[in-house]
Amino acid sequence: MAPSRSDNYQWEIITVSNIPHGWVLTWAHKAIFKNVIDNPDYTHFMYTEDDLQVTASNIRYWLLHREILKPHGLYPSFIRVEWNSTLDAWTCSDVVQSINLHNASKLFVKEGMHCYVNAPQPYQGLYLYDRELMLEHYASRTFDFNAFGVFEPDYVGVPERANLALTFENVPHGFTSRNILNYNDKYKLLNCDSFVHHLPNTFADNPQAQGGKLPVLELIR
Repeated sequence: MAPSRSDNYQWEIITVSNIPHGWVLTWAHKAIFKNVIDNPDYTHFMYTEDDLQVTASNIRYWLLHREILKPHGLYPSFIRVEWNSTLDAWTCSDVVQSINLHNASKLFVKEGMHCYVNAPQPYQGLYLYDRELMLEHYASRTFDFNAFGVFEPDYVGVPERANLALTFENVPHGFTSRNILNYNDKYKLLNCDSFVHHLPNTFADNPQAQGGKLPVLELIR
């Protein structure tokens, strides 16, 4: 489909075919990114699962903290959240136990008094990269399905590995992943702009699932 323009933004719908298995669909965006990565008009790249609500506040959060974290080899993370009607609270889709600040990998940036912490489960269902991070991703094994997509660790399968990208690549010493969450040290609360709603509430509404039970207000101890 030919590119169209609306409000000075360019968009295009691309239909993907000849996929050997449905699980491989999540990897199809890599080829699209490869085709435009040399075009400097593209400054940022996002891949997201189809059931996440990404807001303007999420984007502003990422852009701000990306610049702060860049000198440290880290980048800001999002965290998937769901509405748990039983608890009447927002809960974490993927993190099932509270983060103990005494043991967790943390970063304190004196300029601006920004605090960051690694989540024990850094899966976020998407990634947002600027050109520098995308070029690093493109040059790494994580961009190649045959090198990275076919492995299946206990906690993530083929579809999910598509958005891990640089999560575990070139991790600075002392940290468990590249993506890290901003939090308020005084109140021990995550920056709510890092929350992306997992719209189907898959785990919160399932009493048998581990995820979706830990309230975000109790995530940091």
